[in-house]
Amino acid sequence: MHILINADCIYPPLTGIGRYAFRLATGLQTHPRIARLEALAGGREVDLASRLRTEPRWLRVAKKLPFQSLLRRTYEHVRNAREQGRPAVSSKDVIYHEPRYIAARVRYPLVVTVHDLSHVRHPEFHRPDAVEHLERGLADSLERAARIITVSEFVRGEVLEHFGLPPDKVVAVKNGVDPVFHPMNATETLPVRRKFGLEEKDYILAIGTLEPRKNLLRLFDAFSRLPDNVRKRHPIVVGGAVGWLNENISQRLRGLESRGEVIRLGYVPEADLPALYAGAWACAYPSVYEGFGLPALEAMASGIPTLTSNASSLPEVTGDAALTCNTADVPELSEQLARLLEDNMLRDRLSRDGPLRAIDMSWDRCVDATVQVYADALSAAR
Repeated sequence: MHILINADCIYPPLTGIGRYAFRLATGLQTHPRIARLEALAGGREVDLASRLRTEPRWLRVAKKLPFQSLLRRTYEHVRNAREQGRPAVSSKDVIYHEPRYIAARVRYPLVVTVHDLSHVRHPEFHRPDAVEHLERGLADSLERAARIITVSEFVRGEVLEHFGLPPDKVVAVKNGVDPVFHPMNATETLPVRRKFGLEEKDYILAIGTLEPRKNLLRLFDAFSRLPDNVRKRHPIVVGGAVGWLNENISQRLRGLESRGEVIRLGYVPEADLPALYAGAWACAYPSVYEGFGLPALEAMASGIPTLTSNASSLPEVTGDAALTCNTADVPELSEQLARLLEDNMLRDRLSRDGPLRAIDMSWDRCVDATVQVYADALSAAR
């Protein structure tokens, strides 16, 4: 098979969808059933490795401009024009994969990945232009697709319910976790902990883009209910790129930082993440809504006791290998956070079960299952 994959979302800093697209694309490059992979950005072929070196300058400028909806439409028009102008691929076994919702208009059988429907379930957590973009284009993109991939059974159910699609058209293929996330001893994690000033701290790690959906404000409220000595012993370390609608989060962070209860790292380089996870005392991922929730799986793979939400896809991903609760209920979240920090029997079980759960969720498995979706899409298109 000859695969064309849109690499527009692959640029630093890599976040959830960009990481998914990069891991998938690199796996496809060496897969025995894939004769050729072309990574495209703006309708032009690009080198995957070069995409990770720096964020495109035009993108940095575009993010600061007004009229984001108009910019999106203009970019879509340019991308569609370039796709139509590209010479046709001679192979009959060609698939175009759009890993980020809205696909270009292409002449080949189309596979689209849907990561969640948060713009439908929680539009209040998004910029209006982003909601408008998905509402305008997603239904058409899914209608044109020969197959649709969702990253969990939870999202598959939401897509089927919301769009009324045939069940055999939508396939759940869970994300993977990189093998670099594994348990480490204190000596192995020391260089990264020292880099961030964490060598003497039994910290709670909270990884994710700073945006309302990640539910950090309730985590801070729950944390503030813990005894003073617990808060001093286990500060929250927040790692993640600045997102959107985060003014309240930033204001709250400043107050907690001044008391030494929170340490803000900003975006954490990919190379530092494994040791940062493995060096933590615990991980908290209380997100309101997730299509998959990769940080929770990465923490579990690292053998770190993890607390996350009992809603959306997260119980499906974590199984019994993480502590789950209603993270919208601050008293309950605080109670379970205290258990996570101080119940040694629970902590031992989660540290043991997390890596075992992660074994079944590799990127190799994700790539293999995705290649089978390509084959099914080709059969459906004939």
